[in-house]
Amino acid sequence: MPRSVNRRPVSTQANEGWAHFSTLISGIGVYGAIGYGLDRLAGTWPILFAIGMVGGCAGGVYLVWIRAKQNASKGSGR
Repeated sequence: MPRSVNRRPVSTQANEGWAHFSTLISGIGVYGAIGYGLDRLAGTWPILFAIGMVGGCAGGVYLVWIRAKQNASKGSGR
């Protein structure tokens, strides 16, 4: 018995991959930059920068997870 095949075009899947990648990189970059700026103001280098990078990574992973969950439910007809 053949397996069910995802019939979406390859370009759509590639676009989703790039969207997930850019969300992760943007989260790290934005929150890292905010942490860097706060470190410069407070003189606490690299504490807030590191917290911003880790927080941005966690936020990016969360957003990618939510987006992937929505795409999966939309594609399966649930």
